[in-house]
Amino acid sequence: MPELSLVIPVYNGAPILEQSIAYACGWLKNRSADWELIFVNDGSADETAQILKRHEPAIRSIHLPENRGKGFAVRHGLEHTKGKYLFFTDVDFPYGLDVIAEAAALLKTCELAVGDRHQSASRYEVRVNLARRALSWATSTVVTRLFFPRALDIKDTQCGMKGMTRQAAQRLLPLLSVDRFAFDIELLLAAALQNLKIARVPVVLRENRTSSVRLFADSAGALRDLIAIKWRQIRGCYG
Repeated sequence: MPELSLVIPVYNGAPILEQSIAYACGWLKNRSADWELIFVNDGSADETAQILKRHEPAIRSIHLPENRGKGFAVRHGLEHTKGKYLFFTDVDFPYGLDVIAEAAALLKTCELAVGDRHQSASRYEVRVNLARRALSWATSTVVTRLFFPRALDIKDTQCGMKGMTRQAAQRLLPLLSVDRFAFDIELLLAAALQNLKIARVPVVLRENRTSSVRLFADSAGALRDLIAIKWRQIRGCYG
């Protein structure tokens, strides 16, 4: 059993994939613990599949026949991990990978360790456009008020770095149903309702090279997902 499993969902990531694989493999080779690196190709229409296959067996790759969304790709990848501590992040590694070492240490005393851009030690080293900042603020405000009691102090659901123990994953993954970007919200809500201990980790945004989020189309889809999650919460589907 490797100590660390890292799942990377990727959709049409060919322009940056070679660089991302080299960075991730280089970082993980310097770790003393055993690890596995899993890329989940979410039905890409570019050369993503060919690039991933060229780098096997240094990495593991899973290829979905059609695009199902980040949530489905992450969930599918996590279900195929073997590690003690399971992480997922974005293919452009926006917060780097050093933060994973810090988060993995926290998982010795809690069930989830999640990046939080609202922590006082978090900061931005790259420019983020106003529209995306506004969407992030609106999402955080609406989601935290709609789903999470103030006592839980969960303010950032969408940060693209999250980790959990294998035992937590085994409890949470069967409860999840959202396939796209509201997946993170459903994951944290299920963890909170399962009374799992969640640690928040400061992050530094170092890269902002790519995103598969389309602000308006995906906002509408996220709203539908939020309604579905709230209905499932009312019905007691998360325990």
